[in-house]
Amino acid sequence: YRTLISEMLTGFSLNQILYAENGAASDYVTLEVNKAFETFLNVNRAVTVGHPASEFLPPEELQHWLAIFEPVVQTMIPAHYELYSPINGKTFEGLAYYAGKDQFAVTFTDITEYKQIKTALRECEERCLTERKQAEDQIRQVLHEKELLLREVHHRMKNNMTSIASLLNIQAEMQPEAVVKKSLQVASGRIHSMMVLYDKLYRSIDYNTVSLPDYIPALLRELIALYPHREEIQIQTRLEEISLPQRILSPLGIILNELTTNAIKYAFAGQADATISVSAAQNAGRI
Repeated sequence: YRTLISEMLTGFSLNQILYAENGAASDYVTLEVNKAFETFLNVNRAVTVGHPASEFLPPEELQHWLAIFEPVVQTMIPAHYELYSPINGKTFEGLAYYAGKDQFAVTFTDITEYKQIKTALRECEERCLTERKQAEDQIRQVLHEKELLLREVHHRMKNNMTSIASLLNIQAEMQPEAVVKKSLQVASGRIHSMMVLYDKLYRSIDYNTVSLPDYIPALLRELIALYPHREEIQIQTRLEEISLPQRILSPLGIILNELTTNAIKYAFAGQADATISVSAAQNAGRI
């Protein structure tokens, strides 16, 4: 066993607790060490074997180790510990266990590289988390700026179209010829369909889609308001909750404008009550 202990790669020492007259542990003396002990701690066995720990340990550090080693001797229960050596800047992980009356043995191994890797991994993880958070913050900022830009674009488009529609209405009122007046009113109606769309996009959550129940009734009210006797026209809608993107709503608005305009012009001649009904449903992916 002596050869095995001497040649093993794990540091080893056999020690004995020393007690004061009052029975309290006051020191410990090293009885034997192996080669790995000398290599790890960069000490010669001549200055440790047979010498009390108080000769080379400060009082505070001595009490620290006694608090770990004495319970091992008293209870025979092993204790794990970690040791940092300021002499060579290395960290060791060890185990102290009962070795006979008042005696304990310790084995320890160099975990400096493991600690360094663990620290490097932790720092890398923290750095990665920081960089990820910064990237997410940048993405959120870009998306926020994009939303603001889209909101501003839709708002300006709506205002511009409102101005154009108003100018067309004024021009229509000034025209003595019925054909020209109707043409200007039709153009104004088409502009209104686009104006309503951009108004709804401006107020929508994602600035890109609008639901049909939100868009179509508002569009119909705007179109009917352009014509005389508008109070005689009723609107009925049966619309499922369907949201569509701008690229579909834009031509849809123009189609509805044409249908509504033609209905007002030609469908209600001689009728006291007029109703325009629009329905939309989704079935098997088709609207």
